[in-house]
Amino acid sequence: MKKIKDKIVGILTSTLFKATVVMVVLFTVIGFAEKQQDERVCKNIIINIEEEYDNYFIDEKDVRDLLTMNNREPLIGRSYALIRLKELEKRVKKNKLVETAEVYRDIHGDLHVQLKQRRPIARILTKLNGSWYISDQGKVFPTSDKFTARVPIIDGDYAYKLINTKFATDSMQAELFTMLEIIDKDEFLKALIAEIHIDIESVNDTTPQVTIYPQIGEQIITYGGFDQPISKLKKIKVAYKDILPLKGWDTYKSISVAFKDQIICE
Repeated sequence: MKKIKDKIVGILTSTLFKATVVMVVLFTVIGFAEKQQDERVCKNIIINIEEEYDNYFIDEKDVRDLLTMNNREPLIGRSYALIRLKELEKRVKKNKLVETAEVYRDIHGDLHVQLKQRRPIARILTKLNGSWYISDQGKVFPTSDKFTARVPIIDGDYAYKLINTKFATDSMQAELFTMLEIIDKDEFLKALIAEIHIDIESVNDTTPQVTIYPQIGEQIITYGGFDQPISKLKKIKVAYKDILPLKGWDTYKSISVAFKDQIICE
């Protein structure tokens, strides 16, 4: 029995020793490879900007300026040991036109930036606070001098309140955001609706009232409050797909979908 035990112990000891040697070699190789990578210099910056929705708010020059602090901290020729990739990502993400960004390097010494822009679904116009976009993620972000997106315009005395809105947590504004999402995903409504005018009826009233101005026809659409967006937008489609083509485009000057189960044409 003692011989068997000694044999087993010997085998285990030998196996443990071999495993230890393998681990040491492995870590040495990894450490050597990492050292080699750190000793590499940045040879090139490759920027890929997703433009699947034909938005061109930000270009390659803008991204390079963000990465290099307007060329105050150049990257080409700099050792990767001195480059903080996560810090570069943070710089790019600070730009409010950017939704996501990833910065990494490859084995050839090239620095890669993968960037996705925010996608607007509406544009806010205010008298005193300028112009802003609402993204498909419910984020409000500034406009760009480079590009203007073709999306419905939101204006009126209430519009400025939307600039600092958190659509995900404010129940009333969430209904407005649902309305914008439905319009954005519906090709008919997207083509139809040009302007969403939001007003408050009186100084002491906090209930916003929405009026919609279409791209075609002379009608004014009374939408009412932010409530029941699915039902109200369905009624607008019925009015423009079924009622107006049958009755004549100049028959009515106003359409109201503000009341439940009613389409009022006058």
